[in-house]
Amino acid sequence: MSETGNQSEAAAGSGDHPARLTWSLCVVTLDRPKILEFCVLCALAQTRPPTEIVIVDASDAWRDHHALIQALTAPAGVPLTYLPATRRSTSAQRNLGIRAATADILVMIDDDSFMHPDCAEKILAVYEADGDETIAAVEASMTLRKPELVADQVVASQIEERNMQEATRQSSWLKRFIYREILMMSVEGNFIAYDGPLWKRWEHLPLPPKTQPNTFIGGCTLTVRRKVAVAELFDGGLLSYSPGEDRDASYRFLRHGRNLLADDAFLYHAETPVSRMKRFELTALTILNISYFARKNTRKPLRDLPAIVLLWLRRCLAEFLKDGLKGRFTFPQFRGALYAGLWLPGLLLQSRETVQAWYERRQAMLLWGTPVPRPGPGAQPPDAGSAAT
Repeated sequence: MSETGNQSEAAAGSGDHPARLTWSLCVVTLDRPKILEFCVLCALAQTRPPTEIVIVDASDAWRDHHALIQALTAPAGVPLTYLPATRRSTSAQRNLGIRAATADILVMIDDDSFMHPDCAEKILAVYEADGDETIAAVEASMTLRKPELVADQVVASQIEERNMQEATRQSSWLKRFIYREILMMSVEGNFIAYDGPLWKRWEHLPLPPKTQPNTFIGGCTLTVRRKVAVAELFDGGLLSYSPGEDRDASYRFLRHGRNLLADDAFLYHAETPVSRMKRFELTALTILNISYFARKNTRKPLRDLPAIVLLWLRRCLAEFLKDGLKGRFTFPQFRGALYAGLWLPGLLLQSRETVQAWYERRQAMLLWGTPVPRPGPGAQPPDAGSAAT
């Protein structure tokens, strides 16, 4: 545990009183200063404010954004660590923030996630009641109700899509089957458990009040013990916005403890689409990332090879149907799935030692048309003759 964490436990005393843990808002961002400002304001308005705020910014104008956020944190007396990203990669940014943070609990929500005032308090209560530290990560609960602090300031999130998901959950078994198994809209169906069913090792433990077991935690609602995050960093081979990075990391958190959902710890996720990629790229990278996680981490490649191929075939069918049902007759998602299939043989032929470097080059070609990943504003200048842009 971090030095700060040790100090917080020592200060808690002994007996039946749980240790009072510290927490850090640890957020990555790119070209969304106003959205980031609301995220920080909501953190500062918590009934249990953060002991520090860590921001990793991939924007070229990161110094201007730093000044904006510093003007918020300084009057509140909350220490701010504001770092320029060394690489244009959400995963790399998250890892930089994890290493820079010192608190016991990292609240690693997205920059467009806005906590309700008691969100941190409710989450910390779950961790603090866990004296044996069997809980690795706790997910906040998403709500469509905005915090009053941002109610009139932030555009509406994708309410139509969320309502459709909720309606599907409450529909007949046939509609749920089509949604989850044919259209491939479930999180569990879009992951290959390369370590096996890790969640089963924790099933015998009783659940704390107002919590549910949760295998995968989305990045927009993620909190985790810092020592777990340090042990299981986000995958360093992913570039840009990295679909599935949170799925992979939270799955590995299960090596250290349970993942839970805190039912009454609410936040609002605005799902601001500014930095999202096109449907073709997003679909291709989603499929390739899942396959890459399995190839890089599995110790039984022959066991997982059929699962990777089957997943690709099912996604091809699903994306064709989704494009057609939505009237996207250029079929961008289906084409993205086919594109992923072109790269799958090369990916699967890589060894565990070579697959990351190979995959970084392919991602860069898809995203930027060059085999060299784009550096962030905090990167060292490239050597003479480098192809970096």
